[in-house]
Amino acid sequence: MIRWKFLKISRFKLFTAILLHLLFFNCSYAELIIDEWGEESFLDDIIIVSVNGHVTAGDRYRLFFRPLSEERCNQPDSYISFYSVVDDAVEKFNNLPSKYIEVGINDEGTFIARIEDSGEFIAGARALIHLGTSSTENLIGYQKGKDQMKIQLIAFYDDEKKTYHPEKIDDYFDIPVNTWSLNGFEDAVIFAKNKCLASVE
Repeated sequence: MIRWKFLKISRFKLFTAILLHLLFFNCSYAELIIDEWGEESFLDDIIIVSVNGHVTAGDRYRLFFRPLSEERCNQPDSYISFYSVVDDAVEKFNNLPSKYIEVGINDEGTFIARIEDSGEFIAGARALIHLGTSSTENLIGYQKGKDQMKIQLIAFYDDEKKTYHPEKIDDYFDIPVNTWSLNGFEDAVIFAKNKCLASVE
């Protein structure tokens, strides 16, 4: 199982929120190859590698490498997005029961992820989910031998009370599951880590 953790990056809080909104809600992917991990060249100071989703193609799985230090270059942030067209999707996404959500990974276990942003998108709404931060060795080792990664949204979670909210996931996400190819994953992670390390001042 991947050992996820959340890191506090207070200096970049506002900047990150704006950046993530632009990347996840207003991007073009013309130069990326379908079902193959590749680099998204948006900014010089953050290295991003990603792949499209199988179930919902526009919902990409992304790894963010920040050249703040050698340690951070070895600990990318993992993000996914989920698009939804349920009734009143925008209103629901603007009033989510919780920013925390239990997710299942590869039908092997569950963990708590955090919804970083949500809002209107095309004919529905989209949520940006931070899966956490893990070392590149851990990421590569966990995905070794697998063809794809699967994420299932399970339930909204109250992080303070450590209980689950009664609202059903299906009322908010009409397709609460997606899979992503791992074709080129290890090469992309190593590439992004080395590029990140080369940028550390």
